[in-house]
Amino acid sequence: MSNKYFALFVFLSLFLFQATDYRANSKINLRVSKEEPKSQFWINTKDCSFSMLFVKQMLEIAKQYPGKSLTGLAGLLTYANYSTEIQDFFKQYKQECFIAGLATLGLAYVTKNAWLHYLPDSEEDEDLQEDEEVTEESEVISFSKTPVRIFAPGEIKTTLKDVAGLQAAKEDLSDVVMFLTDSTKFEKIGAKIPKGILLHGSPGNGKTLLARAVAGEVRCPFLYVNASQFEEAFVGIGAARIRHLFTIAKELAPCVVFIDEIDSVGRKRSASSHTSSEFGQTLNQLLAQMDGFEQQENPIVVIGATNRPDVLDSALTRPGRFDRKVEIASPYINDRYKILQMHIKNIKVGDGIDVYKIARGTPGYSGADLAHLVNEAAIVALREGQEEVTMLHFDQARDYINLGRETEGMNISDEEYWQTAVHEAGHALARVLQADAMPLHKVTIKPRAGALGITFAMNKESHHFFEQEMKAEIVVKLAGSVAEEMLYAGRGAGASSDLKSARALATEMVMVYGMTQEFKDVTFAEYLDAQVHLPDEISTKIQNEVTRIIHECRHIATELLLAHKDELIKLTDMLVEQGTVYGSAVYELCGVTEPNIQYSLS
Repeated sequence: MSNKYFALFVFLSLFLFQATDYRANSKINLRVSKEEPKSQFWINTKDCSFSMLFVKQMLEIAKQYPGKSLTGLAGLLTYANYSTEIQDFFKQYKQECFIAGLATLGLAYVTKNAWLHYLPDSEEDEDLQEDEEVTEESEVISFSKTPVRIFAPGEIKTTLKDVAGLQAAKEDLSDVVMFLTDSTKFEKIGAKIPKGILLHGSPGNGKTLLARAVAGEVRCPFLYVNASQFEEAFVGIGAARIRHLFTIAKELAPCVVFIDEIDSVGRKRSASSHTSSEFGQTLNQLLAQMDGFEQQENPIVVIGATNRPDVLDSALTRPGRFDRKVEIASPYINDRYKILQMHIKNIKVGDGIDVYKIARGTPGYSGADLAHLVNEAAIVALREGQEEVTMLHFDQARDYINLGRETEGMNISDEEYWQTAVHEAGHALARVLQADAMPLHKVTIKPRAGALGITFAMNKESHHFFEQEMKAEIVVKLAGSVAEEMLYAGRGAGASSDLKSARALATEMVMVYGMTQEFKDVTFAEYLDAQVHLPDEISTKIQNEVTRIIHECRHIATELLLAHKDELIKLTDMLVEQGTVYGSAVYELCGVTEPNIQYSLS
């Protein structure tokens, strides 16, 4: 409501009030309760007095806005004096006009906090309303801008030399650095710079670190943005932010644009998705900006990073947009050695540290996992009051990462302790007695990570897995419940997770790898996690094959433990007495040659 119309509203109410002889003709009493937080009104016909708080409130408004109030009052009174129709109406309906005036004043008084909020603090502030409208428009415009971070050349100090390992990935990125540093070599031979490079791989392997190293190498601006910042509930905002990003990039070109977690906006479009949706507009705008009709004179190199390259739209990953796809895989032993060397130099270590042995004992670790391992080892040493980190601290830190910390304070009875030892001894023996199983690292009945006991194997750094190796792992998983039945003629509920993982591995053998005579060389991998169901006949055959594999592996586990029942009892007693038994002791107990793998770091 504008100030002019508000002034008219207030003084119309006062005029209606003054135009009636309320003292002589009215028997209405309007009281205001000051005790209640909200004013309450009621009518009393016995008392003829009237509360003047309403008039005071209106007069305060008139004092605060004198110019507008006088203008409104003058206009209203002038119109009322020269209008006989209004005067006749007041005379004819005096009591009704009086009640209407009171009702208007009461409404104004009750809602004063609401409508005073929309008034300017003073008369001069009314001129600022137009500026506020402009500000609101500016906020809408800024809402559609990309919160991009721009790094000037030399601002980031990380270079490709600071990235350990990942030699193939660094070579792919070095071409971009070479072109942006000195493009004459490319121009002489007629080569063009790749428009886009897609970095993909498991989390923690160094995709963002590589992009940061490129920012430290190039002699041009580097723009960083997370793709999740393009997602908004309002249709068109994401596309506007894409346009804003590339508008900045064109002004700064030549430059590098790094879009992290690009799968947030680059997912595959399905038949159910509409181009008018927020997702469709954002992706289409990204496609047009990366390789659209308009050609860019100065190069803009786009580097994208994702953990899920399989979900990206094919139009986004084609040559011309992302010319190179660089996989950042988990580091192998030599790369792990270099990464560990880089992190270990930042902590104080003892003389007996064997970095290559640590690298050999951490297969499957990512670069982030190795950094976490070094930091955990330092924390373990600090907790024990040591001034230097030793190999024992690294071994304990690896157990914390792989197995979880030991759970303190659990009230476990001696019988439960012995039953847990029997179960874990069965797992450990089945792993030691099978050449195709992964080597045993340690077995413990100290509670960790919600489990009463854990048998930990050292993963082989192997690139291939065969049928006999997968069956050996199923035998290990079933050997715990077999040992329970053999020594105390019963089965505990703790084997449920073992049975679940055994069935999952057997299902993969049948549906993914075709490792059965019934479905030899036939795969149903696309149905493994899909919502589409197989025909009942095929599904029944698959379940029969899975059940057959599990029964065969259970038979093998039973034969192994029956043939080595004495060793099973001895290992159970060792676990009850010591709590934790390393793999070397179990191999010696069974008379089996220990594998040529140094799985212990201490």
